[in-house]
Amino acid sequence: MGVKDRSTQRYTPNGDREVAVALILAQPVAGEWALVFVTSRNHASKLTLPKGGWESFESVEEAARREAIEESGAHCIRCASLEAWEHQEFINSGKQSRCLLHVVPLLFERFEDTWLEQAERKRFLIPVEQITNGNSTLNIENEEFTIKKEFVDVVRQHFKNDVFLALLKTLKT
Repeated sequence: MGVKDRSTQRYTPNGDREVAVALILAQPVAGEWALVFVTSRNHASKLTLPKGGWESFESVEEAARREAIEESGAHCIRCASLEAWEHQEFINSGKQSRCLLHVVPLLFERFEDTWLEQAERKRFLIPVEQITNGNSTLNIENEEFTIKKEFVDVVRQHFKNDVFLALLKTLKT
């Protein structure tokens, strides 16, 4: 696992934990945009975007890229035409703490064959259309997974935005 020492963790003035979220955009063979999701460490049937604490010694982009590699083995490059954004705070139910998500759009380059959290997580490419069309429960490889609500909200909010979609059309992976 990655950084566990919370002494370098960023917090908002209210004490909410600041979390970097890697929104990894990939274009499969069919040309349809997909996102990299991973299983939750604590709930194997829940899917989440790679995410984790934003440390004081790194930029939010560095944190998101670190989390992408640790949790999914995905190497990414910065999507220069898409800015990072903050998303609503949410309650981390396992720890009863509040978090502020900093979503960083990244372009997928490649997967490592092995990665740091491989024993704890599975990784999947999920077509964006499946999520924006209201599917938060998916059957993948004969297993049922549910995408965590806060990440369904992130995807729906930004992939229903015409400006965001227009920018995606200009990108090449």
